Amino acid sequence: MLLSSCGAYAAAFARIKNTASKTRQRSVATEEDRRERKIKNSERQSRLRRNDTEEERRERKRKNKERRERKRENNERQSRLRLNDTEEERRERKRENNLMTLKKKGQREKDKIVKGNQD
Repeated sequence: MLLSSCGAYAAAFARIKNTASKTRQRSVATEEDRRERKIKNSERQSRLRRNDTEEERRERKRKNKERRERKRENNERQSRLRLNDTEEERRERKRENNLMTLKKKGQREKDKIVKGNQD
């Protein structure tokens, strides 16, 4: 009984691992497609903007200004919060940031390996 349930878990884990691997390979393979789509969308947007009315331009400018203002307010709020942090909280935040950086670097290395295997 115990062995059969272990086998089921192992099989399920293998399926999950295999799926994750395929997804990662797909994401690396489509990176070039994403870049091409991004360029095409950018060109399309610039063509559309050329035909914008003055009112549409003002609206877009207003929205961008509001977004920048929200971003600035959030940055100021974060700065104020950090000023009140204790030394322990600063160390903890630094440790978390370092861990995230390591994870990102590790993922980039994995992506390079997968991409190399595809070539």
